[in-house]
Amino acid sequence: LPISIQKKAAMRQYSFENPYIIVNPYGYAPLTAVVAFSTDKAYSVKYTVKGNTSLCDVSGSTDAATVHAVPIIGLYANKTNTVELELLENNNVVATKKVNITTENIPSDVANIVTVTKHSKKSAFGLTLVTGQDCCYPFAYDESGDIRWVITRKGGSNGIFPLSDGKFLFQAAFALAPSHAKPHPTNLYEMDYLGRCYSQFYIAQGVHHD
Repeated sequence: LPISIQKKAAMRQYSFENPYIIVNPYGYAPLTAVVAFSTDKAYSVKYTVKGNTSLCDVSGSTDAATVHAVPIIGLYANKTNTVELELLENNNVVATKKVNITTENIPSDVANIVTVTKHSKKSAFGLTLVTGQDCCYPFAYDESGDIRWVITRKGGSNGIFPLSDGKFLFQAAFALAPSHAKPHPTNLYEMDYLGRCYSQFYIAQGVHHD
């Protein structure tokens, strides 16, 4: 699938004005998408998922390139999301475009799991990541308590472990090894926030916080 996305972007069939859009490209992150296209010159791209309020906008950017596969993270579930794209040259905006990206429902276990009881000032974080223990699906919520990212694969009770390169280690819960306390997951996946798996690790004795 990633090769397919890159090929579509490199074919020059898709442009900034008419991009190729795929939702949940790897099957495990339904609130993500990829917008792919090519340009004649090297540009960086900034995206902004428009929030229900301006405080809940979610943005990201890419490095300059001529073949673009822009990761979109922070979509709302079961909604047609408005995403603003900006084409940048030396940090100057040379073109803008709005695209609509429609998502489906997410698991009911997580869809309404956050309730905001008090909101005093803007959060230091755009999204707050929740993982581990009784949280079977890693997810992130915004200032309003809306779920804006989730991995729809059940993980181990120790959660995911963020890495320094925009990826994380995910403990799969489908295979467990017995221990003196509770069973430990034996399978780890190196993944990114689009749900793409890069490596799989098998540890026969199982893994805990280490």
